[in-house]
Amino acid sequence: MLCSVQAEWCTMLATVYTRTTGTKVNISQKGSGEALAQLIAEKENPKTDVWFGGTGDPHLQAAEQGITLEYKSPALPQLHDWAQQQARQSNYRTVGIYSGPLGFGYNTELLAKKKLAVPKTWPTS
Repeated sequence: MLCSVQAEWCTMLATVYTRTTGTKVNISQKGSGEALAQLIAEKENPKTDVWFGGTGDPHLQAAEQGITLEYKSPALPQLHDWAQQQARQSNYRTVGIYSGPLGFGYNTELLAKKKLAVPKTWPTS
């Protein structure tokens, strides 16, 4: 399994899968771009079964290039609209499972003008 999220997530998935099926899972931790490059290189002779996590664009690129396989989960209707849209857009070759902000910016002059504090966090709901 190529793991493009926190290693703990992939370790948990691998542990449950191994416990359930008896099949050992090898995990390779790679960023989305590196994982996509590996899958492109392996296209004619695939060695990877699962690519989990990472940013959406590389997954959509993999879908466009026919590197990933179609799978329509029965749980798809339970996902957020944005995740269902990504699944449709990729012809069900990928689906978003989480969304997270990468960072934020702010205008110091505007904050000073409005007498607002510099943001330190934001609501997660």
